[in-house]
Amino acid sequence: MKKILWLFVVSFFFMGMPIWAWAQESSSEGADETVIVADVNFRDTEIVFQDVNKFKIKFSLTNGEKSQANVKYSIILVERNTEGYNMLVDEYIYDEVMSLANNQKIKKEIIYVAPEYLNGKYGIMLQSKNESGLILALGDLGDINLSGNGNYVSLENCRLYPNGNLDEEFSAFQGVDVSVEENLVARCIFNNKMQKDISLIPIFETRLRSDFGEKVDIDPAGGGLCGLI
Repeated sequence: MKKILWLFVVSFFFMGMPIWAWAQESSSEGADETVIVADVNFRDTEIVFQDVNKFKIKFSLTNGEKSQANVKYSIILVERNTEGYNMLVDEYIYDEVMSLANNQKIKKEIIYVAPEYLNGKYGIMLQSKNESGLILALGDLGDINLSGNGNYVSLENCRLYPNGNLDEEFSAFQGVDVSVEENLVARCIFNNKMQKDISLIPIFETRLRSDFGEKVDIDPAGGGLCGLI
């Protein structure tokens, strides 16, 4: 029976997750031809209005020659970095699942509510993936300013280790194959920005293959171990 063992490393140093954009291409070793597996893009992106930490956003999602199934989208907030990458601060994944036909264009309007505690200047971006976790498109909406109190605890740099084997490491956003006999060990960093000691109760959610995948209900009879170090 599968158990999940969570081990957390507490630290007060910021360690985030970088975000890059890249084209979805596939090629065989030694082959001259590159095959495009996805040609999805965000178009006509706009922040319609901002009310404190609430945003109305509109965009179009366009598709090229290959149809795409199980397409989802999210809003991500990032801290800009002068070295050329963005550090993930928050992500909200919308429940809608779409199929994109050849050369189809879908227009959307969505509401995003940023965490009320965030304070400062952040980049806001659109992201689209399929349920397997393949990034299909990224769209940059520019910068926003938030005026929260800045007091919160962030959970950062999470890594997964089947059976606690530190030589076999996965991101928390990757799908990990685990047999019924194996434990899945997670190591994360808590970054306390609240200027005081606090107690936390972790909440866990499991999704199929990726963070964009279908939510998986864990059998309560399977138990589970939760540790904090």
